[in-house]
Amino acid sequence: MRSNMSKQARALAGPGNLQKAKERRLAHAGSTNPDNPTLKGSKFVESHACPFCGSDKAVLENGIAFARYDLYPVTKGHLLIIPKRHYADFFDSTKEELGAIQELLWQAKRLLDEQFRPDGYNVGINCGVASGQTIPHIHVHLIPRYKGDVEDPTGGVRGVIPAKQKYPSSGIEF
Repeated sequence: MRSNMSKQARALAGPGNLQKAKERRLAHAGSTNPDNPTLKGSKFVESHACPFCGSDKAVLENGIAFARYDLYPVTKGHLLIIPKRHYADFFDSTKEELGAIQELLWQAKRLLDEQFRPDGYNVGINCGVASGQTIPHIHVHLIPRYKGDVEDPTGGVRGVIPAKQKYPSSGIEF
């Protein structure tokens, strides 16, 4: 199920923009450079080629990004949304890349709703080694959640720091 490339995506994929993307990629060569502050300490950077670049596992795609199933899924249906341009940090994304990622997130949700009928979702991005990023190519996790997949899901993504996942039992302010 690949999406048709929109007019905007075709325009962005034009030769001039591809050249600009190549120049940005070269300018952001820090994405695979161990001196990049967000990747300092990453053993992955020094020892692996990017597993996302050149991937042929896309289940959804537009001119700028693609979606594929995670090879090590947290739950059934765990998808990754990955820009085609190689760069490490989500905050280096262009407006066009953000739009393409968001477009695929919605398409991926519809796909997962049809295929797996989850009860909820977690959406997450790791930015830098301190956050747990192990692959220096930005990717967004779309993780379907199912009733009973954990004993108590309260706190959701706060669980990245287990001691902070649960809210205090009294004095909760929202």
